[in-house]
Amino acid sequence: MKYKNLLDSGKIQAFDASREEVLNLLQLAERDLLTAEKVLELNTDWAFSITYSSTLQASKAYMFHIGYRPSSFEAHKTVFEFISIALGDQLGKIISFIDRKRKKRHRAIYDQVGIVSIKEANEFLAIAKEYVREIVKLLGSTI
Repeated sequence: MKYKNLLDSGKIQAFDASREEVLNLLQLAERDLLTAEKVLELNTDWAFSITYSSTLQASKAYMFHIGYRPSSFEAHKTVFEFISIALGDQLGKIISFIDRKRKKRHRAIYDQVGIVSIKEANEFLAIAKEYVREIVKLLGSTI
């Protein structure tokens, strides 16, 4: 089984999400992309964090759709471990990029002010838009 290690370690659990729950997560991802664009000129750290949130919500939508959710312990990290297993062959480079940004986002939110440049925030936003589009395409008519 593809997700056996994550299940056995208690990082994920089976979850029967409704269509509405999946769609809501995709709507949150889209909302976050729009908000990150608006915040970008005001605060690159927050725009970066909001951009990250969009990728997390899209990843959770995919995860929910195929019948799993993260447990509460290290949920963000677990979502990206899961999505890497699920979609690594198709989106591996983007997922790896986002996971590196997950770590920086933590520092930007909790540890240090002003660590995200406008260039980096713009780059992340562009890649996040591509990623969310890919997730929406993958889910497409199945939701």
